[in-house]
Amino acid sequence: PGEVSDEEIRAYYEDNAGQFRRPAMRRARHILVGSKKEAEEIRQTLMTDEKAKFRKLAKERSLDGETNVRGGDLLYFTEDGKVVGRESSETVDPSLVKAAFALKKTGNLSEPIDLGDDKWSIVELTGVRPEQEQTLEQVSDAIRRQLWREERGAALDAMLVELRAELKPEIHMERLDAIVLEKPESPDPTAQ
Repeated sequence: PGEVSDEEIRAYYEDNAGQFRRPAMRRARHILVGSKKEAEEIRQTLMTDEKAKFRKLAKERSLDGETNVRGGDLLYFTEDGKVVGRESSETVDPSLVKAAFALKKTGNLSEPIDLGDDKWSIVELTGVRPEQEQTLEQVSDAIRRQLWREERGAALDAMLVELRAELKPEIHMERLDAIVLEKPESPDPTAQ
């Protein structure tokens, strides 16, 4: 394989732009309750009682069986509601996403959020990851190595195809039983 040109690197970068961009993310937790009044009471408790812990209240009072065991933690998610790092198509309710992205600082609490069906939630912002985009200059060496490895792999594959065509190797399965693999003897640690 030869050298990878700057044009090839630029083309790869442009064709795979999403690979070098991480969208903005938020981490939040919530407490899901059955009435607006209860949501307002919980919010008031969290704002006035320094000893009130969101995690503890979520475990005790949240109706969300999946997140209450995590203290209401919704994990990191993107603006489209996709949970980061989960293989599944797990998403966060759009109303909770909107509330989390509207909060400015970690520790901020939302107003009670109407989720419909007599379900209300309070959201606390616990983490912010801004959008991040790597420039061509930052990733050009990594792209160069990747393209070189791909080119080298393709050249090796082509060489194997040519060798097989030229040499026409034969496989004799019946002879495999005669091959015996023995474990090598360990060297004696006391021998000099």
